Amino acid sequence: MTADTRPVAVAFRLIAVLVMILWIVSFRDVSAVYAETNVRLDAGLQTLASGEVGVVSVVMDADVPLRTVEITLRGDPARLLDMSSTPGALFEDVSCMIWEQSDIIEPGLWHGFAVIIGSECETVGPGELLRWTFTAGDDGGTIIDPVEIKLYAPDGDRIEDVTCSHAVVLISTTTEVPSPNAGAGLQLHPNPFNPVANLTVDLDGDARTSLSIYDARGRRVATPWRGEMAAGRSVLQWRGVGEGGLIQPSGTYLFVLEVQGRDPVTTTGALVR
Repeated sequence: MTADTRPVAVAFRLIAVLVMILWIVSFRDVSAVYAETNVRLDAGLQTLASGEVGVVSVVMDADVPLRTVEITLRGDPARLLDMSSTPGALFEDVSCMIWEQSDIIEPGLWHGFAVIIGSECETVGPGELLRWTFTAGDDGGTIIDPVEIKLYAPDGDRIEDVTCSHAVVLISTTTEVPSPNAGAGLQLHPNPFNPVANLTVDLDGDARTSLSIYDARGRRVATPWRGEMAAGRSVLQWRGVGEGGLIQPSGTYLFVLEVQGRDPVTTTGALVR
């Protein structure tokens, strides 16, 4: 290398290093944006009469650009009738074509998606991605559990590490209008549990109560308590055993406290064996 070419070589090296630094910074910035792409099911808890129409939205709270949302949900097919999805409000102002579809993979397992067709179009959160509607069926409760959720960025790359909360639907044929449940509370600890779950119940007055436990498919597996309960704090236990002494497998369970004259109170917990 001659004395005349040495400054040029040094300049090229400096430019290459600068480009690499800018690329790394850009990559980190994009990663930081997509690291906040957690979504949730809203409403998280619904109490419906049999025959009523319910709505659960897939909502993203982050300011994230994307092209596609795809989600698979699991629930009790006897309680969630005619389940189907449509694109949410975030897709309403998109000028390009929207490819949408929802179908039943098997009873109790639903799949839906919305895709923006067109390289010049995208949508940006926060807001509603998908809107699921259903008709309330049999009495009881069910967890709407997100089995898998996929989000894709405008360039077509999948956004990694996306999480989604579950929702709970309680269905009753009773015509009695319950009062607010501000005076009733239900807490579970530890969570996850193995195999004993301690359930702390707080009541502001004596009341007839029952505690029912449902698995992720919406089946009631146990009713460890039914009867009069005194005001104040009580602690109930469930040892992971269903009716008939059947040991329940690992999974997510819904705990429903019904207090006479009030809305049901719920919590969820994970049994890990």
